[in-house]
Amino acid sequence: MRVFGAPARISGPLAEALRAAISASSAELVTSTELKEAEKRLQLPKRGRNRNEAVLRGAAEAGATQILIVRLKRSGGRYHATIEFFDVGSDEPRSKGTLRWDRSPASAKRLADRLMMALMKPLFEPPAEPEPQPEPEPLTETSTASVAEPEPEPEPTPPPALTTSPEPESPTRPSRPNVSIGSDPERGSGSKRPEHLRLVLGAGSGILHNYRLSNGAGITSGLSFELVPSALFGAEAELRWPWPMLGLWARAALSPVRYQVTVEGVLREQPGGYLLDGATQLRLHLSLSEVLSFIPALGVRFGLARVDEHRGNFILSQTTLAPEAAVGLRFVPNPHWELNVSLSGAYLLLLRESPVNSGAPGPGVVAGGHLDARWWITPGFGLAADAHFDLLRASMTGAPSRQIPEGEVIDGASLTTLDLRVQLGVALRL
Repeated sequence: MRVFGAPARISGPLAEALRAAISASSAELVTSTELKEAEKRLQLPKRGRNRNEAVLRGAAEAGATQILIVRLKRSGGRYHATIEFFDVGSDEPRSKGTLRWDRSPASAKRLADRLMMALMKPLFEPPAEPEPQPEPEPLTETSTASVAEPEPEPEPTPPPALTTSPEPESPTRPSRPNVSIGSDPERGSGSKRPEHLRLVLGAGSGILHNYRLSNGAGITSGLSFELVPSALFGAEAELRWPWPMLGLWARAALSPVRYQVTVEGVLREQPGGYLLDGATQLRLHLSLSEVLSFIPALGVRFGLARVDEHRGNFILSQTTLAPEAAVGLRFVPNPHWELNVSLSGAYLLLLRESPVNSGAPGPGVVAGGHLDARWWITPGFGLAADAHFDLLRASMTGAPSRQIPEGEVIDGASLTTLDLRVQLGVALRL
């Protein structure tokens, strides 16, 4: 349903309920074609403070006698419908009210019923047939709307988009009003509104952390290790204000871990430590369709692997920093479900090991992937499930300063780490 060429902002259950209510009444809609032609003839503004006045002028030009304006606004996770009912030619609404709408079919039906009954009952319900009077009193100019008044011959107009079957007119029945139904193009109604802030908090498991050190011939060193699954705590946030298409996004994940130092098959020590990684990106949200968005991004990522001091320093602490580029897709098939997938690539700008090293750091790259799902129970609250992997590969030059197992040579070493994490949590959006 469109008014003055604006997008179809009243859609879904609410539009169906309103059309059903109007079809069951004696009203007739002014077609969108008539309204668009009126707007063009009068050169009416499509937005601004005087929008109501422009809508009323356009409705009068199109032949309507009444107009109903519905504005839907989301606030605090709820939708509120502000309804104004005007007589064309009057600047003040005949009636005005606010109703709550949660976008469900049942709520839309209740809203439409209350709209028809509370605001426009005199127009949409035929008046009761007058009781026979032996001597009817003469009617004056101040009589009620049950007096039939002659109307000028209407000009030919295109057939309306939504009409009801004609009913026989009685001498005491008023002419059928033309009612145009529209939404405020600046507020929207039922359509997606830009979100300003999104937060995700979760917990899960670092399923895999694999550290592999090999020499130039590809032979794996005994200093390589793999951690058992560990606890994971993660957070994510995105700010999209004041520009809805741009977003400043950041994430971080922390896993407390315990390493195992094994020498010649014998467990010697179990030093503690943690894994911390994160990223921040500037994202651009490009809409490909009503349900699909393309999200390119530029940013920087970091990683920290810390280990307590232990004899021999067989396991090293590590710090990484890398600028990255990423591309992603967001699929939103309905208001409750959302699926996001992204891939990223980064150039390893910094790789530092301590307290000793495996050689002088050379060039390196980091690749990552992210898959997450959101189930929005309400417009502002939902459940989140995330899966993430990172693959780092770097080359070393020169001799290492760390202690090397007997019989090994790892000059010109190659370092590879692989991380896989999953988490469940809650999501908020405002």
